[in-house]
Amino acid sequence: MGTSNFCTKDARCVYTISTSYEEEDREFVYDEFIVEDTCDNVWSELKDIVSKTNTMDISDSVYNGYNFLRSYPGHSLGEISTSIHIEEIDIEMEVIIEVLCISGYYEGANLDYVVKFRDEFGQYSDNIENAIQELIDCLKYGDIEIPEGKSKEDIVNIIEEAETKFREKEEELRTTVENVFGMFTDAYKVSARFSNGEIIYEKCENNLLK
Repeated sequence: MGTSNFCTKDARCVYTISTSYEEEDREFVYDEFIVEDTCDNVWSELKDIVSKTNTMDISDSVYNGYNFLRSYPGHSLGEISTSIHIEEIDIEMEVIIEVLCISGYYEGANLDYVVKFRDEFGQYSDNIENAIQELIDCLKYGDIEIPEGKSKEDIVNIIEEAETKFREKEEELRTTVENVFGMFTDAYKVSARFSNGEIIYEKCENNLLK
């Protein structure tokens, strides 16, 4: 059986980092610091982008390891986030992307990320649908105050209608992160996957998945 060299969670391309390069004499050179340098460059660029906007926050990782899969160890660079305020019920929801570097099975590494949603009650969800449901459950259990003149059904509708805002913010973060990934890596997508585990990749146009 073959094993894919790269493993991804939420990134829409496989953003690869090679640890070797070809010299002028066609001799391949291994450089273990390429991955570290690439991660530093990516994180520095993201910090620079966030510093120029008042709609995003960024924080360095407080831990080194990341338990993804045993065969693909990795580490977290940190988190980039933005928030949404549902004014009618005065509730904040945070959309978070945790940026990761995942080791390749055979060689190299790839940049990846995990999308998370966190409400002001401290609940985490890994997709918008679950995040919406968590807020509706909070309403059901009395954690969300119903404004005067509104019914519980009205508030459910308000929460559900906020899904469009959540999706827009998620896409904004994804695009920001993937554009920076594309500046420092080679991006591929899976074009074929075989039953023996072997995978064929093809280049993403302009380093973004189309």
